[in-house]
Amino acid sequence: MVAHFKKKANALTKEFLTLKEACEWASSYLGRQVTLNNISYLIQYAKIHTYDREGNLKTGYNGDARISLHELKQYYDRSRKEKRWKELLGEDINWNLSFDNFRESERTKHVHRLHPYKGKFIPQLVEYFLDSHINDFKRNVFFHSGDIILDPFVGSGTTLVQCLELGMHSIGVDISKFNCMISEAKVQNYNLNKLSNALHKAAKETETFSKARFWYEHEDVIEQLLSSFNTKYYPNPEFKFLLSLVREFEGKIENEALELSKDASIDRPKIVEEVLSKHKDEIVYLEEQIAGLAGRTSTPIQFSISEENIKNLGNEFADKYAEIVLKELEKRIPRKKQMKLSFISEEAFANSPFLSRWFTERQRAEMQYYIDQVNREDDPKIQDLMRIILSRAVRSCRATKHVDLATLIKPQAEPYYCRKHFKICRPVTTIIRHLNRYTEDTIKRVREFSNLRRNVFCEVINDDSRTVDILNYIARRNEDFYRILEKKKIDGIFTSPPYVGQIDYHEQHAYAYELFNIDRKDEQEIGKQSNGTGKKAQSDYIAGISAVLLNVKKFLRKDAHIFIVANDSKYLYPTIAKASGLEIVEVFRRPVLNRTERDKQPYSESIFHMMFT
Repeated sequence: MVAHFKKKANALTKEFLTLKEACEWASSYLGRQVTLNNISYLIQYAKIHTYDREGNLKTGYNGDARISLHELKQYYDRSRKEKRWKELLGEDINWNLSFDNFRESERTKHVHRLHPYKGKFIPQLVEYFLDSHINDFKRNVFFHSGDIILDPFVGSGTTLVQCLELGMHSIGVDISKFNCMISEAKVQNYNLNKLSNALHKAAKETETFSKARFWYEHEDVIEQLLSSFNTKYYPNPEFKFLLSLVREFEGKIENEALELSKDASIDRPKIVEEVLSKHKDEIVYLEEQIAGLAGRTSTPIQFSISEENIKNLGNEFADKYAEIVLKELEKRIPRKKQMKLSFISEEAFANSPFLSRWFTERQRAEMQYYIDQVNREDDPKIQDLMRIILSRAVRSCRATKHVDLATLIKPQAEPYYCRKHFKICRPVTTIIRHLNRYTEDTIKRVREFSNLRRNVFCEVINDDSRTVDILNYIARRNEDFYRILEKKKIDGIFTSPPYVGQIDYHEQHAYAYELFNIDRKDEQEIGKQSNGTGKKAQSDYIAGISAVLLNVKKFLRKDAHIFIVANDSKYLYPTIAKASGLEIVEVFRRPVLNRTERDKQPYSESIFHMMFT
């Protein structure tokens, strides 16, 4: 096993492997023999690519070919994940609907990443059911160019954006004003030159204001100090690799102990001790590697592998090492110059509970100055997009650890070890860098989408889907769209309602409601987290979703196709379908990968295809 660790260590320091090295690495990684024929098969069927000695892509392969270690590992991880997830979630899981072959940049393409949003589906899922392709799983084409699609829980607008790409008219409804702002910002047609000038001007003037009022020399000093500390104490990839070895060993011991614990007559501590005794050489090797890394610090790390810590070995190692590094960092940062959070202030947004708790005085002043720039802009569409840029920057700058951004726990004022980036990070004390970065990113994404969008209608309605009069709203907003809608009606629905008891949709953007003084309608949310998942919550959820479907029925064609994406762990949707006069035609089950939440347990959701009876 020690040889396995050492061979893996040598391989992972290389970006590209020869075919022989690829066989050796894969055999070690999988714990079984992988032959040259196995690797050749992956190349032949384009599962992985080949490269030359310089790392350039090749069209064929020979004795000089190189394999990307990242691609090879990704392929094997994907294969193992599919098998494991099917064992846990059931063989009827459609792995094609995981879209795990898409890179993050494709899952968050163009305007889809204008603003973070918990609980949204990826654009590839929408496209799969809306477009004209068929395969072994999707055997029919449900929609065509020129159709009208409704999303009664529009959220951040994924369905609407994909409809614009596919040449379909669309309507989105949401009770949350801020959700509608995000959706509107994504689907608007902008004058790109005017937009670019306005956004750059607002960001530049806010930066000038901030530097004049708050720019301190020690900011750059601390940034340089953190960079040098991370280079010295968290070298990449050495630290990440050592941490991966520790976690791999942790998992191995846990699995072996789990097998032995089937005999209930033996206590777990004794089982773990017995397993550890069989791996003394690996323990010595890992402890030596940890000691070698810790030798960079002036204080030696006290760390050993035992029955007490094996279940949390990786985190304990990272935390103990970070404790030493942070003590050394503290000695180097002049105390009088170190920035502290100001939780109580009479400055901007001092009376806003959320903003005053999670942001520095400097950040709040920058927010207010940028809002003043928004108010001076004469184009309402550009104003809304500026608000989305500001909101995105503000969300990224909350005074908390990076891993806690999705679910805030407590304010963080000092540098800390970051489990997301595997190094020392610190909360930002200004929004300027993020504001500038997101300004450039937004312009690029809007420009990219402008070349893809088709000339079709799209409307966003801030209202309750249980009572909204869609036809009347469109008639008042867009006569041309109204004539089409009145003549042909809505062809179908693609939506993902809130899951019962999972997310409070207003609360996830609490900062934005305070920032822009937007009225909240939390009490009208369906299935919100604060209501729980008990019998009453389930009953209310069934009534709420059914009311939506019954209300929108009058605007739909009789043969409309309705697709609802839901994690129906409580088996509520058969009851909802019956109460709404719908028949469940087919159910597609998909694994949900790449979740933003910290819970990485295997998780699935269903896509219910329904039609009116």
